[in-house]
Amino acid sequence: TSGGLPGGLMGGNSTQSVVTNSFWDTDVSGQSTSVGGGTGKTTVEMTAANIYINAGWDFEIETANGSDDIWDMDNANTTVNSGYPFFSWENGSTVLYDLPVVVTAISDVTTQTTADQVITITATDADGGSTTIAASSSDEAVATVSISGTSTSGTTTTATLTITNVAEGTSTITVTASNANSPMGSTTFMYQNDVTMPTASLAHTISGSTVGSVGVGDVVLVTATFNEDIADSPVMQISGSGLNTISATDMTKVDATTYTYSWTVASGSGIQTWALETGTDLSGNVITSAPSSGSTMPMHVAPSGSGTETDPYLIATLENLLWFSQASGEWGAGKYYEQTADI
Repeated sequence: TSGGLPGGLMGGNSTQSVVTNSFWDTDVSGQSTSVGGGTGKTTVEMTAANIYINAGWDFEIETANGSDDIWDMDNANTTVNSGYPFFSWENGSTVLYDLPVVVTAISDVTTQTTADQVITITATDADGGSTTIAASSSDEAVATVSISGTSTSGTTTTATLTITNVAEGTSTITVTASNANSPMGSTTFMYQNDVTMPTASLAHTISGSTVGSVGVGDVVLVTATFNEDIADSPVMQISGSGLNTISATDMTKVDATTYTYSWTVASGSGIQTWALETGTDLSGNVITSAPSSGSTMPMHVAPSGSGTETDPYLIATLENLLWFSQASGEWGAGKYYEQTADI
């Protein structure tokens, strides 16, 4: 529809929908995103059972995800429904689903170390037999992978996956398990190596308007915008010095990259300087203390006098001069000033 949002799994006029454990074919749809969520997979991935098993779908024969037998799938021959899952009632009493080799899902790996990541792979084939485990990395400029120590006991095969870091970045790791008795099983996860300290820019607003200086009594919202997602623990903090001394204080999380602090300006003089305290990114890299921009905020102070010919504004300090530079309403005819000190 006009003004609608296209999507691989869902399209619409709103992003408020929440989609979980659902997938769409990126090859067929040509869509890389979907409204409200879901996960895009290639046709090859969509016609393999493991992505659905790992997402909790209840298929006929398998019992790990329940015994309601909601789904069926021609995952061995990919003939019926082109190999995609379908409701089991659509096929009557016939069961096409062939239990694949089940590879235990692996959580995403996010690390700030270059040390090898060693993970135990577990694959189960209900039909028994010899299972071969292999792995690949989508970006070998970031990480390479190897499999060792494969061992089978009964229906379970284990192996050791070693991820070797090459450089900072992100790579998709795919693990496959092949057995002559069953369809191939697989699982994928993300490997991310991040050794760069996160940075943030600061913005200062009063009642939603950006300000270039502050005065006593102003309530200033200091907003830190980071260049990457920040971990919830330790809590992000901010400290200030110069105009007002503010010890490390918790900031309020707005979203993964945005934090705020409400500052009520107390009396003082000079320039406020901010520093970010504690806080790390998702890899554990400690934030850069000095903001990339907006780290300072000067104070303006209204001069004595009323601006008349007999009682001119007396500009005696840099803060008075800053006030004058921003008080455009006092620049008109009939306003009088006197500089009383060497600024």
